[in-house]
Amino acid sequence: LDTAQLTQVNDPILVRDLVCAGGGLSFAPDIYCRADLARGALVHLYPDIRIEHQSSLLLLYPGRRLLPKKTRVFIDFLHEICTSRQRIEKQARLDK
Repeated sequence: LDTAQLTQVNDPILVRDLVCAGGGLSFAPDIYCRADLARGALVHLYPDIRIEHQSSLLLLYPGRRLLPKKTRVFIDFLHEICTSRQRIEKQARLDK
């Protein structure tokens, strides 16, 4: 493995595309790689290794007064995604 070259990219889709094109190895979020893993374009070298990462999601909007319904629906949608993922991850840790 020639490690003389290093590429830093902050776009997970570009990282995936670079690796699929033979650009080397990478850590990449699972959500961006599932289809390529399934079709064999990518190979999971160490499937038992998981990098735990926590992040925050901040929604900024001009107050709750006169909040458009579509904004409220979007906020509720994001809240459900975040909390359901937390429940799934917590259950997975308990199942181990």
